[in-house]
Amino acid sequence: MKSLPISLLFFFIHFVFTVKTQAGSVEPDSTGNDSLFEKSFQQQIQVNANPVEAFLTAESELQKIVLELEGIRMNLPNFQSELDKVNGAVDASIERYLKLDAEQQKKKRNDFKEELRKLFDDRFNVQDDLDSITEKQIEKRRDSSVQAQNLKKHLNAYESACNHFDQLLAKDSAFYFKIWHNNVTYHVVRANVKSHAVRIHNNGTGAKKPLRFFWDMLSKKGAEPIALFNAGMYEPNGSAKGLMIEDGKQLQEIDPKKSGDGNFYLTPNGVFFIDSSGLFSIQETQQFIKSGHKKLRFATQSGPMLVVNGNFHRAFTKGSSNLNIRNGVGVIERSKNKEAVFVISEQPCNFYDFATVFKVYLNCKNALYLDGAISEMYLQTKSRKVGDGGGALGPVISISKRK
Repeated sequence: MKSLPISLLFFFIHFVFTVKTQAGSVEPDSTGNDSLFEKSFQQQIQVNANPVEAFLTAESELQKIVLELEGIRMNLPNFQSELDKVNGAVDASIERYLKLDAEQQKKKRNDFKEELRKLFDDRFNVQDDLDSITEKQIEKRRDSSVQAQNLKKHLNAYESACNHFDQLLAKDSAFYFKIWHNNVTYHVVRANVKSHAVRIHNNGTGAKKPLRFFWDMLSKKGAEPIALFNAGMYEPNGSAKGLMIEDGKQLQEIDPKKSGDGNFYLTPNGVFFIDSSGLFSIQETQQFIKSGHKKLRFATQSGPMLVVNGNFHRAFTKGSSNLNIRNGVGVIERSKNKEAVFVISEQPCNFYDFATVFKVYLNCKNALYLDGAISEMYLQTKSRKVGDGGGALGPVISISKRK
């Protein structure tokens, strides 16, 4: 299942086959069908804006409730532990008092009563808190049920809307196009197994390098790249962070840690990999480890996952003010692992909107974040040029035409 943008009535998708060259001119793509495709897409957005927005809002609200329920569930043992401690203190106080002889009990009676009074007050307060959070849990479960019904009500219309987008995308064979969503431009490169060779290259130079360095290096080797992207996060010396497989050789081991600093450890994180048949896949890190993949051609690990089995990453919030340039990769579900899309935002965006591009417009069941502010793209064909080949990067992804 896929999702769609916020305020879809006010933003539109535009598949373009023109692009500014470095000199600032515009060259049309040889296909010449951009205006017809754009018109069809805009019509579908206008028709489907309301059901899509209704579903996305209901889905976002349900996610909030589920997260609140999870927080309550996590806190319940703490309250129960506090109650057990107070009950234990009461039992210990009574036991100490009973061990005293009659004369000592008489002297200590008032102190004992005061101690018990304080303990019973503590027990009442803790029990009251426990009852309150239990009632809140029941209330949230009720809200969850209501919101789930609301989500279900909008599901059919939403899926129908998503299918229209997917059908239009399936009819078009664009390698490069743009998507406009929430006032942000997203550059998209779509590669397929039949027409393109996608490779992941480790940076073994000991220093961060610009995309132009990799472009020249690959060109000298006869690879003839047409597009380059940064391939994930990296260490200060430019080497890959986490798993790196290049040309069938594992150069860096997978990082199995489930917590740490930075976006890489915003779990679930994941792995983008290409198998021996050239098929594209994205899996959560833990799932990848359990799968025990053998004979992979290429792989890079990064995080967080953007879309996980058709769902937004649980940490993403609709309308978040956490904005940054972002790039990522997704595998188009309909393609049966034969098509991958590489996306970079031209302006800062939040994780929720970035994930929406993959989940909704590009029909990706799984998508992986590659990096943020340092992200770069360089594309050069006979009819278009995007980017300047700059940056200071670690590993990169290259796309070449199959010969």
